[in-house]
Amino acid sequence: MNRYALLTFSTLAVAVAMTLYGVALLKPSSVGAWAFFSLWLVSPYVAMGVGLAITAGKSADTLRWHLIVLLVSALGVAFLADVIWWHRDAQGAIAVLLVPVLQLAAWTALVVLAWWVSHIRARARARRPEGSPPNSA
Repeated sequence: MNRYALLTFSTLAVAVAMTLYGVALLKPSSVGAWAFFSLWLVSPYVAMGVGLAITAGKSADTLRWHLIVLLVSALGVAFLADVIWWHRDAQGAIAVLLVPVLQLAAWTALVVLAWWVSHIRARARARRPEGSPPNSA
């Protein structure tokens, strides 16, 4: 396991722990409600972790995928903290339920952006003559 993977999986574990703590602070009315909220809110972290584990070693440039997971995880925890601790509101439960949807949207946008940037860079490299420096005009 490289250092990027270690940092990313550690961050995912902290995000899961903070999310479960936030669910406990919401005081769901039953065990079923607690299980639903927990599974729903933790599912993005599990999916991102599984995705990273599957793609580990298949790409030489995995830093961008680790950065995307770190950013999406941090944004998810920050949004939960905002809803649960900083700006409590009666509509907070609706906002909490939307966190995984917002994380999916952010993850999708960042993956498309990373793919687009790598595609542009690959095309620029393909056009460059053999042996020329990368920044020559």
